[in-house]
Amino acid sequence: MMPGSILEHVDNFLGYLEKQNIQRRVVSFYFHPWEFYPMPQGVIHFGEGGVLPDPFITKNCGDVALEQFDLLLTGLKTRGAQFKTAAQIASET
Repeated sequence: MMPGSILEHVDNFLGYLEKQNIQRRVVSFYFHPWEFYPMPQGVIHFGEGGVLPDPFITKNCGDVALEQFDLLLTGLKTRGAQFKTAAQIASET
């Protein structure tokens, strides 16, 4: 695992919850859908206007994001993670 990776943060958070004796441990992720699509560099024009995103916003979109997402899912699976929707978690007692 690379230092500073999201899995390192997950491990640290779960360790904290365990030390606090919190039995129900939930980690929630939110990803922007466009992160998994190769974003154009430079001005993105939308009809009457455009936006020039800073390069750090678009440089790791597309294949890089998909590869990193796969590594995240694989790492979570090896830790015994269960994958549920927010609705499923809310309905549990």
